Order: sequence, then structure tokens, then C-alpha cells
Amino acid sequence: MPRDKKLNELSTGNLMKLKIISAICHDPDLLILDEPTSGLDPVIRDEIIGFLFDYIKDGDKTILFSSHILSDIEKIADYIIYIHEGRVILYDEKDAIIEKYGILKTSEENLKNYRDFILKTRKNKYSTEALIKNVQVFKEFYPNEVVDRANVEDIMIFLSRGGQ
Repeated sequence: MPRDKKLNELSTGNLMKLKIISAICHDPDLLILDEPTSGLDPVIRDEIIGFLFDYIKDGDKTILFSSHILSDIEKIADYIIYIHEGRVILYDEKDAIIEKYGILKTSEENLKNYRDFILKTRKNKYSTEALIKNVQVFKEFYPNEVVDRANVEDIMIFLSRGGQ
């Protein structure tokens, strides 16, 4: 952080670093941040996420932050709450979410065979994709089907915009 510059001369990234340092200098147990990495370049974003991770790594501090940058959430979150149009759509441990859901690529005709597992579907010109729940159980029933790993962004897009 440059010490020879005035506040109004700091870059967006350095200004955000200063804001976060100011917020944690009194060592709060709970830190609430709104879009802390929004508008920052990837290097500065990664640096700030690393700094926040170091702050909570001992387990006695909590950070609650909102973000549209889902890769940042995947890097640091223990729990995810996804709120869409004012309603909680998803709430669970991040690792449980990633393990629980998957993306099945299949034909539209096959969808009816899997309806107990399908949450949402979307169709494009070449295939039909379905967000499925209980991936491990699905694989036990249908071992020959390929289920791709879904990341947090995939899951949120399906849940908010998916077809059926």
C-alpha cells in the first residue's frame, strides 16, 4: 500500500484494501461486507480473498459477504445462502452443495426416467441438460450415465433460470 498518496489518489484496489483493514483493525468477531471484490482486477481480488481467508482461518471469526463473483465465494465460503428475488433458494455447506448436485446431459426422451432426481432442465440445439440432486444415489441407480460436476455458478444459474 503506497504511503505517500492521499486517499483520493489511491487505486480502487488499494482503497478497498484500506477499507477492509479499517473494518478489521478493531478485531471484530463478525465482519459484514457488501461486494468487497466488485470492480477489482483478478490479482487484487485474489489478494483480498487471501487476506480475508487468513482472517477467518483460526475459526473464531466470521465473515458474511455478498458477491456476484461466484468464484470468490467458492474460494472462501463455508456456507452459501443463495437469495433470488427475495427468497432463499439454496442454503447449505458449500462442499455439501457441490457434492449433492450434478449436471446430466441426456436426450429429452430419457428425462422421464430420471424425474425423481431432476430439479431443473434446460434445452439447447444439441442436448438437454438437467440439474440433478443426490448425485451419489443417482449413480447407484444409473451407473452408466455420466454426470458432470456442477460448480456453485452452474447450480445457481439452473435454480434461477433453468427450464422446468
